[in-house]
Amino acid sequence: MSYSEIISIFISVVSIIIALAALFQTNRQIALSNKQQLFDRRLSRYLEFNMIYSLYDTNKLYLKDETTFYHTNDLIFLWLTNCVDLEEMMLAVSNPLHQKEQKILLTKYERLKNAAIEIAMVYDGDAAVIAGEFVSSFADLLKAMYQQQVYISKLKEQEERDGIPLYLDDYEEKCKKMAESIGLFELRNRLEHLYSEIACKKVLDKMKDSLRLTKVRR
Repeated sequence: MSYSEIISIFISVVSIIIALAALFQTNRQIALSNKQQLFDRRLSRYLEFNMIYSLYDTNKLYLKDETTFYHTNDLIFLWLTNCVDLEEMMLAVSNPLHQKEQKILLTKYERLKNAAIEIAMVYDGDAAVIAGEFVSSFADLLKAMYQQQVYISKLKEQEERDGIPLYLDDYEEKCKKMAESIGLFELRNRLEHLYSEIACKKVLDKMKDSLRLTKVRR
């Protein structure tokens, strides 16, 4: 074998090694990028879930009393949306059936429902299922409370138009029937059950552990 042939083979081997090293580095960068993206998505959804969980935790006792949905529905709605991401939803409750405000509420509602789906996709196991269902049920509760407020507003408008005040018992009975028809009590109970499941199955801790596992270390 001539010297030039040896040099040629050596160059070819070196080229193959360099190509393999470049391929390995590219695959490593892709893997790191994918892991970073997963971490970012998990962190974003964890922060959103934790915010909603905290809002519910602060106000859950008010929801136990069914008369909340008759007399202080709008106030509790305000407290349940007392954060930067959701505060604009209150505009719809303050102005029921106004198109602009209603569109804002529905947009926020859809974002919560989408967040619930993403939580179930980016996390694993029962923590993903429970957390996703909790956010989804929370969104449904807010929508139902808005519907309840629309009904309450119509009752008050009719009362003013007719000039005949509703007796308290009649008012509460009408509000109760409306709440039952839109599943408000069922949603309240569903959230309470999921809240207990979150504590029982340590969902927050499992989500934190998932975040640590996907944290990119360079």
